[in-house]
Amino acid sequence: MRLTYYVAGRQTEKRRCQKYIFDHGIKGVRRVMNKHSTVTSLQRVDHSCPTGLHWEITPSEYSRPNFKAEMYDWMSSLPSDKYDVTLTDTHIAVRAKILTDVSALLTWSPRNPSPILSSPTLRCFAGPWTKNNFITAVGFFFQRNAYYPFAQCGHPQKHNDPVPLTEILQKSAESGTADRKMLHYCLHHKCAGLDPDNFHSNRK
Repeated sequence: MRLTYYVAGRQTEKRRCQKYIFDHGIKGVRRVMNKHSTVTSLQRVDHSCPTGLHWEITPSEYSRPNFKAEMYDWMSSLPSDKYDVTLTDTHIAVRAKILTDVSALLTWSPRNPSPILSSPTLRCFAGPWTKNNFITAVGFFFQRNAYYPFAQCGHPQKHNDPVPLTEILQKSAESGTADRKMLHYCLHHKCAGLDPDNFHSNRK
């Protein structure tokens, strides 16, 4: 009887553990992939990911002579094959066509500040993400959930809430393949840049 009770107890504990894994693991994966069937195929991701930058435009700024020409001239250093630029009377937005190009845009922005507009804000889009953006979107989801809860940036004010980004490195001469590098972006306006102190591993 004792042996039977012990085995039954272990089976109960095993079922409890399996339920926990299902609720907190499999359901999360299915949610981000928008899949709820018993067979899950990794083909697309439905999850909000950083896609570009957004600048607000005031009426006084928009009424400036040659304002549009100035804005397009300012944006001319961005490669048109990688970014879409939208200019209206209320805002200017730059969106990366491939998610791995967002980090380069965030590096470009502080090096090429607008002489007219205020600082930009990071914008996100929920997808769905497929093909070239699929792996990046999956990596964003899991890295976002893997951050240490109290991780802080390297700024003296120690800002929280990092945003993970992926950068594609140059192809290796040996393997002929390009590696991926995880970057960490601080949203705070005093940083608004990629954190050099590895946001995710700061546990002090």
